[in-house]
Amino acid sequence: MVKIGMLLDMSGLYADVTGRGSATAAQMAIDDFGGKVLGKKIELVVVDHQNKADIAASKAREWFDTGHVDAILDVAASAPALAVLDVAKQKNRIVVFSGPGSERITNDLCTPVSVHYAYDTYALANTTARAWCSVAARPGSS
Repeated sequence: MVKIGMLLDMSGLYADVTGRGSATAAQMAIDDFGGKVLGKKIELVVVDHQNKADIAASKAREWFDTGHVDAILDVAASAPALAVLDVAKQKNRIVVFSGPGSERITNDLCTPVSVHYAYDTYALANTTARAWCSVAARPGSS
């Protein structure tokens, strides 16, 4: 069996963008894929981290230690993601972030077991500032 864990904010600030809808989309993808990979059944487990780093880290540790979870996905919000990243690094287990924007995930805390599949705060700010500066530098701009 391949067990995928999703740590989502299902009751707080990010619930509309990563909550129940993300879990449903992941299950739909598993079902569309036939529910198996390399002949092994895919199981999805989902928990609300309530946008709290301690809950996210505790659940990640439990899943990796006793829950037989192979990878953790999503983890919206930077504080919970950074806490889960630390656990994944300690346990040498896979974590894929598609929600948090902290540039630390992409830069100084990047690990061989982590994927940051999203914008980061540096890229977002840098792109915005460069775009504004290029517009402001045009003749006739004020």
